[in-house]
Amino acid sequence: MLKSLALVALMATSTAQAGSFSSSDLPADAQWYVHVNLDVMQSSSTGQVIFAESIGEAFEDIQRDVGIDLSGQIDSVTISGASLPPDQPAILLRGELSLHTQTQIIDLMRQEGDVFIEEQYAGLTYYGFDQDGHRGSHAGEDMLYIAFGIGSTMVSPSEQVVRDYLANGAEPATRYVADPNAMLVLHAEQAMVQGGVDARDVDVPGGWDSEIVSNIDSAALVLADAGGDMLSFDAEIVASTEEHAFYIHNVVQGLLSLKALESGDSNEEIKAFLMNAHVDSQGNLVTMSAMIPLSLLEEVID
Repeated sequence: MLKSLALVALMATSTAQAGSFSSSDLPADAQWYVHVNLDVMQSSSTGQVIFAESIGEAFEDIQRDVGIDLSGQIDSVTISGASLPPDQPAILLRGELSLHTQTQIIDLMRQEGDVFIEEQYAGLTYYGFDQDGHRGSHAGEDMLYIAFGIGSTMVSPSEQVVRDYLANGAEPATRYVADPNAMLVLHAEQAMVQGGVDARDVDVPGGWDSEIVSNIDSAALVLADAGGDMLSFDAEIVASTEEHAFYIHNVVQGLLSLKALESGDSNEEIKAFLMNAHVDSQGNLVTMSAMIPLSLLEEVID
């Protein structure tokens, strides 16, 4: 069940923060993140369709499988990590989980594995269990930890991530907004999904795309409700130099044009999306924007 919470976060993980996500909401050591604003998603007709066909289904699976109803209790989900490839992620659930729901989750943890812990740290309680149900000599090899705060819940396979959360008063220990190393976060009205990565210290294996990826310092995207069964997509890439930004711009523009030609007349929506996507570069910044019909996104989800 707690793996399903991670799925919700990937798909995808206080009400006030759900509407004003920024780099200051991320752990100080975050190298990548995905943020899903469930409040916005469920407050628009477009978002409700996406929610029903993705995250809503995960909630239904959790309720059917283990009897825990999370609907209406989670405002936003932020999943982040301090390394790439992803390892030891932090999953922050914003919203008030009822005492009944918390008790259900703890009881489930007791039942799932041979190892269950209940520990105190910084005057607060956290719990852990072997999420794969290992027994005997393998017990405790795949632990998952959880701590409940006021208006938030932290879930992670890293005990230290949960302890840091508790030590900071049940909040992630974050950077200051003005920190020059802060993660790139894009903003949009009615933003539903945001994501980003700091790629400066990522090892890139050799390949045709290594020249592109190895010269990206950071990147971010945002998907928002644009009204009228349309979504807006915006992305930014910060390249290491102006020359690399121009190169990335040309490659992305060329790929979009090529895919548009390959699509032919088989799918007019895909062709229109590819042809109308706007790519630009200025200095070492590459930007991309596009309007996505809800029906096209539904095809991707299905």
